Amino acid sequence: MRQNGQEKESLSSTEEHSQPSGGSSNSQDVACRYCDEKISSRAKICPHCQNPQIWWKVPPLELASPLGILIALCLLILGALQYRDAKAEKIEAKEALRQASVALKQASDASG
Repeated sequence: MRQNGQEKESLSSTEEHSQPSGGSSNSQDVACRYCDEKISSRAKICPHCQNPQIWWKVPPLELASPLGILIALCLLILGALQYRDAKAEKIEAKEALRQASVALKQASDASG
């Protein structure tokens, strides 16, 4: 019985947010973002699952997942770019070392 009271309370609060001031329902039904039940397109809270239908009222952990994926992807791209640059610098350093070794050998051969 207590659950029915809660359902009536949430239904009435949802209806308050979903109906225009005239009291008649002119809005179309849409699917809830969470439970796929039909609700008013103007509803701010689903009367079935009690989840908010407005994106800025979504709990932060649900927003963190896409944000975390985006940050991880950016870091992966940054890491790949740094690896590419470091590999190119390593190749240049090896070539400079080889040229220095050849020059040192030529200088020692010329002096001796």
